[in-house]
Amino acid sequence: MIDQSLPIPVADYTAQTNEERLVMYADKFHSKGNPPYFCSYEWFHESVQKFGKDKAAKLDALAALFGKPDLAPLSQRFGHEIKTTNA
Repeated sequence: MIDQSLPIPVADYTAQTNEERLVMYADKFHSKGNPPYFCSYEWFHESVQKFGKDKAAKLDALAALFGKPDLAPLSQRFGHEIKTTNA
């Protein structure tokens, strides 16, 4: 945050509890774009690898802890597409 000159206090913002980890993990599967869409586990896993293999390993660890999300019911309920590949 310092290198980006963001007006955010310097602190450790990593998730500390399983509840915080779950919210962080769940947030990865929903876009912030317009129109919104859901990102499949495979889509996100592929996209995070460009930031380092450690990022993909951390995602795998969260999937082992919480499972991979079933986005189909959410997609049907909200009418958002599910991205499955980065192509």
